[in-house]
Amino acid sequence: MNDELASPSVRRALVADVVCVILFATIGRASHGEALSPGGLLRTGTPFVLGLVVGWVIVVTARVAALRWLAGVVLW
Repeated sequence: MNDELASPSVRRALVADVVCVILFATIGRASHGEALSPGGLLRTGTPFVLGLVVGWVIVVTARVAALRWLAGVVLW
């Protein structure tokens, strides 16, 4: 792992990504009238978190500069 990926700003970006996915799952469940239980949020959020993990793995293995726009496109 290179130093850039261990930087505090990259860690904040990763945490922000996870928070956004949780917020997305919460809003999605609420807008569709689903219960906001922890199990329900886990079921809804899991595919999106897995996609986020795959995106971050691609960014790390391809050595894309994590704070550049290209990394954001990969994660998106």
